[in-house]
Amino acid sequence: MIVEDVFYGVKCDRCGDMHEEFEYTFFSDNDSAWESASENDWIEDFGKHYCPDCYIMDEDSGDCKPKPEYSNHIKEFKKVFGALISSSVTLIEHEDYFEMKGTSYKGFGIDKEACVKLLLGDKLIEFIRESGRWTTDHIKIHIEK
Repeated sequence: MIVEDVFYGVKCDRCGDMHEEFEYTFFSDNDSAWESASENDWIEDFGKHYCPDCYIMDEDSGDCKPKPEYSNHIKEFKKVFGALISSSVTLIEHEDYFEMKGTSYKGFGIDKEACVKLLLGDKLIEFIRESGRWTTDHIKIHIEK
C-alpha cells in the first residue's frame, strides 16, 4: 500500500536554509517543527522565520532584528550553484563578500567552472576547486556583495 503523508519544516526566509536537528529536517506537525527550530535559536519576525546566522541581537532593546535581505544575484546564484554540484550549498556572509561552498561528488568540470564565471561576471572575486578522492571536487566561490 502506498500512503501519502504531509511533513513540516522551517526554512529561513533570508538564506533559504532548512532547520535541521539530529539530521531531521521535517516533522509530523507544524508545532513540532517550530518548537525544534526555536529551541535552536531560530526566530519568527512578522510571520517570517530566520536562522541564527540571519539576525542580529540588539543589545540595547534585547530584540532580534533580521539582517537585510540578500540581493537577488546571491539568492538566484545559490540555486544555480546547487544544481551545478547536485548537492546542498553553504552560504557564509563575510564583511565584504559572500562565500558559497559545496561538494560535487560527480566532479566539477571546466565547462561548469566557465558557467559559474560567466554567470557571476564581475561579481566573482575568487573560484577555488580542491579535488578530493576519485571524482569529488570541493568548490568555494567568493562573490562580491
